[in-house]
Amino acid sequence: MSRLLGILIICGGLLIAQMPLSNRVSQAVTVPPGATATIPFTADPLPDGGDLFDVACQYPGAVVSLLLPNGTEISPANAESQGIVYSVLGSSTALPGMFAVSGTHTLITLGAGSLPGAYEVRVNSAGATAEFVVVATYQSSSAVRAGVAAGDQTVQVGRSAVFTGLVIDGTNRLMDATVELALVPEDAGMTIAKLPLIADIFADQGAVGMYGAEWLPDAIGRYTAVLTASGVSPAGVPYLRQATSSVRVIPALAQLTSISDAAVDDTGDGILEHLDVNVGLDVTTAGRYRVAASLVSTSGKTVTSQRSLTLKSGSQVVALPFQPSTLALLGEDGPYSRSNIAVVYEDDTEPPLADRRLKGGDSGGYALAMFAPAGSDAFVLPATRLSFGPVAVNTSKDLALRIANRTPAPITQGRAKPSDSAFSVASPAVPFTVPAGGELELTVRFSPTSTSGRSGALVLGGKTVYLDGVGAAAAPSMRLAPTSLDFGTVPLNQGKDLTFVIRNLGGKVLTVSSVTSNATQFTLPALTAPFTVEPGALRSVTVRFSPTAAGSRSGTTTVKGDDPSTASATVSLSGKS
Repeated sequence: MSRLLGILIICGGLLIAQMPLSNRVSQAVTVPPGATATIPFTADPLPDGGDLFDVACQYPGAVVSLLLPNGTEISPANAESQGIVYSVLGSSTALPGMFAVSGTHTLITLGAGSLPGAYEVRVNSAGATAEFVVVATYQSSSAVRAGVAAGDQTVQVGRSAVFTGLVIDGTNRLMDATVELALVPEDAGMTIAKLPLIADIFADQGAVGMYGAEWLPDAIGRYTAVLTASGVSPAGVPYLRQATSSVRVIPALAQLTSISDAAVDDTGDGILEHLDVNVGLDVTTAGRYRVAASLVSTSGKTVTSQRSLTLKSGSQVVALPFQPSTLALLGEDGPYSRSNIAVVYEDDTEPPLADRRLKGGDSGGYALAMFAPAGSDAFVLPATRLSFGPVAVNTSKDLALRIANRTPAPITQGRAKPSDSAFSVASPAVPFTVPAGGELELTVRFSPTSTSGRSGALVLGGKTVYLDGVGAAAAPSMRLAPTSLDFGTVPLNQGKDLTFVIRNLGGKVLTVSSVTSNATQFTLPALTAPFTVEPGALRSVTVRFSPTAAGSRSGTTTVKGDDPSTASATVSLSGKS
């Protein structure tokens, strides 16, 4: 429960101001033809009234009434005499909250002096020829509110999702509520998970009146977290509230395994060219990641280094270099605090945080004087990164790097050896000289000998060029990202576009022969096949969801190409109206 404790303490001071709070509760029922459905509610109106019952029916001929605690049944005929407002709206608007349904809305507003207690919504389906859905919502006028927040909007399978709940009366937290959390998947075929929320176990840490739960998801998808809170208010009136939040569960991505640092002397002259923070990773899902880390001085000054690179699955270390000019901004010698180490998965339409550590320990006690002075940064480099993409194993790919000498004297570079042996400077031969005020073009070569991701750094005159590439089989390799598109709710006869990408991770050109959809409401506008994707490149594909009938819809987009190992790949599609 340590992570839950941390979130409760962090949220304690700001929770009321930042968490959306709800004064309502909703219920959904299915009503058969010729039947009368009864939907019970616990209402807690204030003396001035104003409480609202909103009953949305898919069948417009349904007759709605409200049974009061004293046994009086409210209908259009007697509502006004009871001081109650009864109205019907025929517009097909969607209800907010946990359920979304279109239909005829019956609005019943309680008047002054309405009693608290048990109310009952009644729906008569006389005349209906088929069953229909009713969603009834009660909105209270009292100050009792409930809220729930997810610690992270996106979590990975096997990682804890943390939820924090709050029940208040005005600004006073209610500490004796009965609170339950249900995780409702958007996929109706999946199991609903229910969790008790733990109340006030961290009261001595400043989390009084707050409720917490941890959930360990085992299936990917989108979930709605529904908090239900019940109890008796300080005024002695029973209440019932619901609040919702959402969370997306994705496959396991990557996990931080180690954090260290080392000063690097690339030229062997006893002067350190850069300080590397080395981030160890265990990658489950291969793809494009952004890795970042910060160094913080004892006076609170912060500098950051980050890299975006393609990572294969498995254990690996990513070096994040800090140049002397960057370290100088800290203004003092080490040790420094390694902090905010973050890994973001970029092959996603909503790039999620794969892993993060707020604190990564202290660096070595480096002295700024150990590093190359700022004046040694003699070269001007228009490019600070060379990305070779996929290159077939046992072949080579060359990229040009132009360096400029903006000083009044020639500069001789005696060392130009990348930190990873898969990379080399093919020309010119070392040592080479760049004339005063002149430029020189270097040819940097990537020659992979195995199917793996490689990264390195080339230091020239105190400046660093980051290198990355992927050793690939001598064939196209087709990958789709993401592999599912969820359009959510789209109004009837309107359209919504989402995209996925076709990426070629192989060492040869990929020819895509066809891209097709198996469902008429999911289309592929402005797409012509066949087409080709170069090694390391990608092609975006737009899918449009245009529902013509209410309900949930699903389909599949199939991509076929000449990848010898994956001739066909699919993207699952879902949406509703």
